[in-house]
Amino acid sequence: MLLVHRIPAAGLDAAVRDLAAGVRVWFVDARHSARTLDGWAGRVTADVGYWQRRGVVVHSVGTDIGQCVRVEVANPGRDSAPIIGHYRPMALCVRQGSPAEPLPAG
Repeated sequence: MLLVHRIPAAGLDAAVRDLAAGVRVWFVDARHSARTLDGWAGRVTADVGYWQRRGVVVHSVGTDIGQCVRVEVANPGRDSAPIIGHYRPMALCVRQGSPAEPLPAG
């Protein structure tokens, strides 16, 4: 099976099915392109110090394929509205996060 996250466009589904003949193809609609989400995530990542100076602990920034920039913070109940408001009209998913803990070697 081939999973394709795509922004629907005329002829795209047929073209993908032609390229993947004999393979079951499952399409998932994306609201935003990977390029757009990666750009937005880069902007949020560059602003981690800005948020830290305002008392917001950002644990991680990533993307949920085709949907939003995932911003994991220590206190989403308090921090979601200011973060979303700061980056409007970006698509953000502000969630509970925790500090990264490195795995022990060996």
